[in-house]
Amino acid sequence: AHVVFGVILGTGVGGGIVVDGGLLKGPNAVAGEWGHTPLPYLRADPYTGAEENAVDDRPCYCGRQNCVEAFLSGRGLAQTHRELTGERLRADEIDAFGPGADLYATMLSRALAQIVNILDPDMIVLGGGLSNLDGLAGRVSERLIRYGFSHEGGTTVAVAEHGDSSGVLGAARLWPNG
Repeated sequence: AHVVFGVILGTGVGGGIVVDGGLLKGPNAVAGEWGHTPLPYLRADPYTGAEENAVDDRPCYCGRQNCVEAFLSGRGLAQTHRELTGERLRADEIDAFGPGADLYATMLSRALAQIVNILDPDMIVLGGGLSNLDGLAGRVSERLIRYGFSHEGGTTVAVAEHGDSSGVLGAARLWPNG
């Protein structure tokens, strides 16, 4: 793929951009820092106006409000699940097809649609512990079309090939002589 946006979904949320096999850093070394951008469409679906997926404002540890990380980290998933069900569970205990995880997939799709609108990547690769939620990549792929500007669905969404080890393997490859 020519342009790939890599996503880490775990204790925190982050991203990286690879263009023609090389990591894009940018002049401030923050290219792809997506976790501290605002989550879009908190109140209502932009196309239907429906509020079935509305969420309340959330503070982020960085001092801002409504950062993607506040909703899409493991702690964010646990909070969403608790708000919907009243159950206090860790992210790894939440049913992948329950209401908390389903809203999580919708919020992830909303956030990634912004990346698609700006970057138009060939592929989005989901990594980190939360990428292991059953069916997450498929749900995101389906919903991404709804929230993106283009309804063509030209961006592939996949789970990292090496699972939770993908981040450390990628870092090792970037090391000189790695």
